Amino acid sequence: MSTRTNSRIARRIVASVAAGGLLLTGTSVTPAAAGAAAAPASAASDLRIGVIALAGAISAIGQTPAMATPLPFTTTSAAEVLSLDASLARSLVGALAGTDLEDALGDVAGIDLVDDGDSSTIAFTYAREVTTPLELVNDDGDLRFGGATAGGRATAGDVTVSLTTRKSAPFVVKVLEEQTDPLLRVALVSKPELDLSVDIETDDLADFSARQGFTAIDVTGGVYKIHRDQTIVMRDPDGRDLLTLEDLRYSTLPDLFRIQTPD
Repeated sequence: MSTRTNSRIARRIVASVAAGGLLLTGTSVTPAAAGAAAAPASAASDLRIGVIALAGAISAIGQTPAMATPLPFTTTSAAEVLSLDASLARSLVGALAGTDLEDALGDVAGIDLVDDGDSSTIAFTYAREVTTPLELVNDDGDLRFGGATAGGRATAGDVTVSLTTRKSAPFVVKVLEEQTDPLLRVALVSKPELDLSVDIETDDLADFSARQGFTAIDVTGGVYKIHRDQTIVMRDPDGRDLLTLEDLRYSTLPDLFRIQTPD
């Protein structure tokens, strides 16, 4: 039986004891035994807190300029397409209600657990891809178009946005047993790397009406293409190797990500 399996069974035993309302008093157990019994529950609780905080931080990728800026000639951003907050953070909190941490992670769409051989960690990757229609909308004070017009709705077909964690650089959350400060006791001990891509290719835009200044014009069609690849690296803004719960709670979340655009 693997160390991760042993750890998983231990966490479930702790959860079962807590659910059953077992009470240990000073008259029935020594202080040393009480401390030994409490340690696994504390570690399991710390992991849950750390993973929830990390999920919220991952969702904050959508606040970075690369994700939050609307695509050209639209009001739609990659962040809106992926909707990370609803698809990851809220889903995880719901899945965690009354269940084992690893089971909850396995129930969240896009999360895959990774067996890193360390029973004191939770390691996982996250991936999400969404394809949705993209409406062309523009109003720069001179050229305006979009929505339902006399010439029809200005659309650019479907846009696909993909965010994928590299398997070689997953998220790894660890309980630091030597730490007594709750804000320093759990940390992200890896530097996850994610690939972001945005794609749309439409060679036959439908006709639509627009207005340039005070002049009504007809757009007779054209081509709309986007291809963007970027790498997102999650990092500690303080330059350390650990991203603690303190960092996750008190940092400006977009500062946790370094976004690189290939040449």
